[in-house]
Amino acid sequence: MGESAPEVRDNAAAHRLEVEIDGKLAIVDYNLISGGIVVAHTEVPPPLEGRGIASAMYRALIARAREEGRRVIPVCPVFALYLKRHAEAQDVLDPGYRRSLGLPPLEPPAS
Repeated sequence: MGESAPEVRDNAAAHRLEVEIDGKLAIVDYNLISGGIVVAHTEVPPPLEGRGIASAMYRALIARAREEGRRVIPVCPVFALYLKRHAEAQDVLDPGYRRSLGLPPLEPPAS
């Protein structure tokens, strides 16, 4: 069977999400702004790569954005690529960044 999902913790004082496995720390740096979360950087140590750790941290961040009614701003190119590949997460993407990811504009709500 596969590994269980890693435990993602929010280190609010350091403005980052963290996953620690075997003494190695993976992080996603973020900054909270009015109505948004700027995702600045992702770092996963080479021994932890390919285990879905960044994806787990991204899912936690996206869930937080939904809970708090925030839009995400993908400054980190790895996170931007994740958003581009995961349509189910694009609802939290700041509309101003859709074009930079090659995504069509959002359809206006039906009246």
